[in-house]
Amino acid sequence: MGIKKFQHCNSRSGIDTKEAAYIQISQSVIYAEGVTPVKKPAPAFLQNWIQELSTTERLDAGVLRSILKQNTPSLEDLSAWVQYDHEPCFSYGRSTLWSSERCGIHVMTWNPGDFTAPHGHGEADWALMYFLGDGDQRVYEVSGGQIKLQARQKIPAGSVLTPHIAGFCHAMGNLGSKPFLTLHIYGSDHHRGIPTEGSKIYEIEKNRIRRSKGPAFLEMAENFYIDNSTEALNCDQETRQDYYECIRSYFQRTGLDARLR
Repeated sequence: MGIKKFQHCNSRSGIDTKEAAYIQISQSVIYAEGVTPVKKPAPAFLQNWIQELSTTERLDAGVLRSILKQNTPSLEDLSAWVQYDHEPCFSYGRSTLWSSERCGIHVMTWNPGDFTAPHGHGEADWALMYFLGDGDQRVYEVSGGQIKLQARQKIPAGSVLTPHIAGFCHAMGNLGSKPFLTLHIYGSDHHRGIPTEGSKIYEIEKNRIRRSKGPAFLEMAENFYIDNSTEALNCDQETRQDYYECIRSYFQRTGLDARLR
């Protein structure tokens, strides 16, 4: 059994997501992400999830919901991946529980004010998001180089979202006062590699679109992008103002709020 080195984010350079994504798991042991990998028993739910995700020939929203219903994790089960102390250079906490060439399982940690950039999901064919707290979501319509706010949503604790992921663009985060977690599965039946690699990141504050290796951090470090290419992005005033309100807390705590004026 092997593990690729995981580097903790100590600077704006961040981590290499390709290195962080492929965390090998045996039947009973995991390596939790951190400054030093820690060997510990894998929770029963995760062992069961890996078995189902690895052996089920065709996965879809119904199958994913069934897997979650049969093996619903508790907050204690997910404690090894909590990143409420994530560094300010990240606009939310992101940990990988397990990754294969077909799919990945992640825990996202949301402190008050944490938010993503609007983003797509690369090569993913299916997805599940399980909310262990009350969260916020923005759904966007994207056409060419134009992005438009489509819906503002409050997502209550216990919600399970299985969006039709092809062409789905959203941002999510915490506009409330209490931290919470979400659990995510992303996978592909046609692509071998990180399912969310190549995700489009819609950087409204910079009027541009870039492609990510997987994360959707605000003010993302260069090593999280696939390359240096950009596309022009336009939006209406309502979309821009709403987005700025969602991300203002992050920009204030990182001293970048002047960019939103």
